[in-house]
Amino acid sequence: MDKVFEDLNLSRSFLNELLTIAQKCNDNDTDECILDITTTLGTMSVKMEFSYLFK
Repeated sequence: MDKVFEDLNLSRSFLNELLTIAQKCNDNDTDECILDITTTLGTMSVKMEFSYLFK
């Protein structure tokens, strides 16, 4: 998995930010969160399900 993030040129701080967003989504009592992530490759929409991480 780390290799994928390296290929996308995503930094650790970005991943930490992602985790923070995930926790906020969890605070809203929802099991999924849809993020629009802008990278040097363009924008991708990512649907994430975090219920297994925070229960």
